[in-house]
Amino acid sequence: MNPTELISAYGYWGVAIALLVDIIGVPFPAQMTLTLCGIAWANGTFDALTIIFTAIVAHILGSTISYFIGRTLGLRIILKYGKYVGFTEEAFHAAEAKFKKYQDRILFFGKFFPLISVWIIYIAGINKMNFGRFTLINSLSTICWAVSLIMFGRYLGLAFIHFEEEFFMILTDFGVPLLILGLIIFVFRRFLRKKQN
Repeated sequence: MNPTELISAYGYWGVAIALLVDIIGVPFPAQMTLTLCGIAWANGTFDALTIIFTAIVAHILGSTISYFIGRTLGLRIILKYGKYVGFTEEAFHAAEAKFKKYQDRILFFGKFFPLISVWIIYIAGINKMNFGRFTLINSLSTICWAVSLIMFGRYLGLAFIHFEEEFFMILTDFGVPLLILGLIIFVFRRFLRKKQN
């Protein structure tokens, strides 16, 4: 099921489940989903506060689950199933070295990069990052990430609606008269040809 079908069929609950499973590691286009949520908000399908709250809570909850999976089950179980989404041991050690050096910044900004955002949460859990610190940075990151994508979708939706209105206005103001003029010219040319023959 693609994000558009998910939003149409299940509304807020569909968005919440999609964002929750995405950050746990089930591949799903979370960024596209949030952008479509913004478009749905612009169209009046979603309420602004409800969809923003839903997205933030679902993603924070999913991140917390991923953190504790990494913290309790460790690297072995992550690598066992992570290989199906490109989470290899070599990639893990390379990412872990960077994480240990810049963990706050990587945790915050990593949210904006698909797949990397999932790795970082598990790495934070495996490295037993302080949970309070993790929660604070992850929550701030999630808020910025979700709100920015939903707002982007909203303005995209509004731009499309405006373009659609402008297009039909131009079509009405100029297209119809041009069509009538073209029809007149066509009939007049046919008349001249018949007269010449």
